[in-house]
Amino acid sequence: MRISYSLRPGYIVFSLALLLFCNNYSCKINSQPQVAAKQIEIIDQRAREIIDQSIATHGGLDRWEKIKRFEYDKSMTLYLENGEVESQVDQSHTYQYGDEEVFRVHWKDGSDQHDLYGRRGAYSKSVNQVMDENADPEKLKNSLFSSTYVIGIPFKLLDPGPAITYVGTEQIWTGETCDVIKVGYDPAVAENLTTADTWWYYFDQNDARVRAAKVKHLDHISGLRNISYVTENGFLLNHERESYRLGEGDSVLYLRAKYLYDNYKVIDN
Repeated sequence: MRISYSLRPGYIVFSLALLLFCNNYSCKINSQPQVAAKQIEIIDQRAREIIDQSIATHGGLDRWEKIKRFEYDKSMTLYLENGEVESQVDQSHTYQYGDEEVFRVHWKDGSDQHDLYGRRGAYSKSVNQVMDENADPEKLKNSLFSSTYVIGIPFKLLDPGPAITYVGTEQIWTGETCDVIKVGYDPAVAENLTTADTWWYYFDQNDARVRAAKVKHLDHISGLRNISYVTENGFLLNHERESYRLGEGDSVLYLRAKYLYDNYKVIDN
């Protein structure tokens, strides 16, 4: 999938935690929040209604477009199929928008301090304040944009390119009954896409908050569930999340990861 290079409001060389989302969930990402002019991309009326309601529940499009700075901490624990912990990492994310836009992700690996930067279309990584000359800027960009994509749902569903359709209601693997929207990314019909992926997003039937998501890969299916939320400056944001490896009929095979998003700061004026 080709990624828009505009940054206005997403294992040795790179952190496993930064790459997990890109590797497991793909990166169809434009990091900018401004999406008002793109709402016409959704043709399915019912899907459009649900996404509009979800955006209102999560804070509103007008305010989302005005974000100047977005900060949060993220903790992630990965699990093996047998339940053992594979890895754990704590990160701090800072996204500064505007003329002096700067995107930074900081984390520790043992005693080493890692920093991923994005500045005006240039991407770099340092370890203990020494530039990592082996880091691939394209992979760094994908990792960074994947982070902005995660915090940008449902707003990012207004980005151009995907085919969005309302599927109906469904009882999903979490036991909840949700409204389901299918999001298909097809490079054959949208030039800004380079890989084909299919996503399903699951919305609360009362207020349309995003409850879960699922993505089908070539070799497996992954599910992501929102456990709890926090409110910061009027925005409803992810707090606790879990991801699962899914099997036949979306049965849960095992817990793949736990995420904790905390200490949000959202400045929009």
